[in-house]
Amino acid sequence: MNKTWLVALILCMSFAPSSWAVLAKLVRQEIRTTPSGGQVLVCIYDAGDREVERVYPMGNFCPQYTDA
Repeated sequence: MNKTWLVALILCMSFAPSSWAVLAKLVRQEIRTTPSGGQVLVCIYDAGDREVERVYPMGNFCPQYTDA
């Protein structure tokens, strides 16, 4: 890899810190009722400083990790 490509790569990585995904680990799951009376699976993840929820239709499962 020549020096020009290396400098370009470093610049791209330094200006795009949001491109690094943070993985959140599953801590619990719940079944909730929607306002229309249906049910959904809610997966709650620990993202370090906060909890993140992902909602899936019934019949699915919660992945062990998700991006936060």
